[in-house]
Amino acid sequence: MTDEAAVRRAPRRRALVLAGVVAVALAAFAWVTSQRADPRDLVVAYLDAIAAGDVDAANALATDGVFTGSGLPAPGSMDDADLVRAVQVGDDGRDTSVSPYSGADYRALGFDVSYELAGEQVSGTVFVERTGGSWLRPEWRIRGSLAQPARLSVLQPLQEVDVTVGSTAVTTSAGSTVTEVPLYPGTYRVVPDPDAPVVLDPQEVAVGEDGPFLLLEASAEQLRAGAGADLLAAASSALDLCAERADDRLFCDDGAYASADDTAGRVSWRVDGAVDLDQEARFGQTWRTAATVVASWTDPDGTAREQRFALTGQATVRAVTPDGVQVVAGWTDSADA
Repeated sequence: MTDEAAVRRAPRRRALVLAGVVAVALAAFAWVTSQRADPRDLVVAYLDAIAAGDVDAANALATDGVFTGSGLPAPGSMDDADLVRAVQVGDDGRDTSVSPYSGADYRALGFDVSYELAGEQVSGTVFVERTGGSWLRPEWRIRGSLAQPARLSVLQPLQEVDVTVGSTAVTTSAGSTVTEVPLYPGTYRVVPDPDAPVVLDPQEVAVGEDGPFLLLEASAEQLRAGAGADLLAAASSALDLCAERADDRLFCDDGAYASADDTAGRVSWRVDGAVDLDQEARFGQTWRTAATVVASWTDPDGTAREQRFALTGQATVRAVTPDGVQVVAGWTDSADA
């Protein structure tokens, strides 16, 4: 080989070597890049788990729970829910300073997310915080949660209600108590106990960007259907007791209602027929009651006499629990029948 040929081939060898070095570098860069955890992939997996109703997977990806501190949704809580659809995650996360509901501020990447819920488009943000690792393998975690607390309370005379929200069974109480059920986005059926003394209607709630507040209350019709027999029994018992204790005058809780002249010690009382309970509530959880009572006596000359009286009163549902109803009844007015 002549010196001239060697000179011509040297640049070619250098080019080949350089190309090989570049190829190796590019391959190494691609491998390194592929090994780096992508925070967006974490968000995509989280949204996919929610859209699939996989509560366990979603809980594993975002462990903070709902912002009010009532924890994570229960496993299986989405089993009977109508799930979200058409989930989307933005391509880039925004560097954001986040001020949580409680705890210190932190910096995170905020990814825009959206999904379809009950025919409506819902938008939100999922924050991903870097927690450590190396440039090669950074470590990320989702902060906060897309779960929201569904808040339930009950209105008097209900004291406690056993209810199933989605697939989560809870008992919610009256007063200032609010029962929180953490739930992922979706539409859930709220089904009060169908075997309760007073049966309430099922409802539907949508959990989206905000958690719903649901006040459970019984209508007058539902109260009468569930407690009607107890109201009648209480009214009848009060009237029977009143008649048993009467002498020449009929006394009940609110005073005298009827009397016959000059018959002291000779009058007997009986309830004629059944006590009647109005179909429509007089007000709230109180119904008007009506009954007929008969006073019987014998005059000194031996003549048998009787006098009929129309009594009215009221019966009220005081409290309803899963174990039964509490009612009170009394009689307040009388007139000749």
